Amino acid sequence: VMDQLDSGTDGRSIPLRECPMHLNLGSILQANANEQSDAPVMRAGGETISYGELDRAARGIATRLHERGVVPGSKVALLVPNVPEFTMAYFGALYAGATVVPINAR
Repeated sequence: VMDQLDSGTDGRSIPLRECPMHLNLGSILQANANEQSDAPVMRAGGETISYGELDRAARGIATRLHERGVVPGSKVALLVPNVPEFTMAYFGALYAGATVVPINAR
């Protein structure tokens, strides 16, 4: 049973019972990446991506977003087709503290 969550980029772990408002898809990915890094989280086109790989890709995207001026509370529009990179970008924006605005290209 998960009883700790990584609170974000500062690396602090906090008891789950103390942070109900911190629960979001990003914190759930972080917890799964910590608990089962090698487990598959998605499959696409014959490729399998693990929780750890998705977490690392999202952290890299979050870093690049911060370098481009995205701060917590920013809105990030995603215009990406239905490919694994959408999921990576989505979680990267969450890790950066942004609100994700997905845009359908159709």
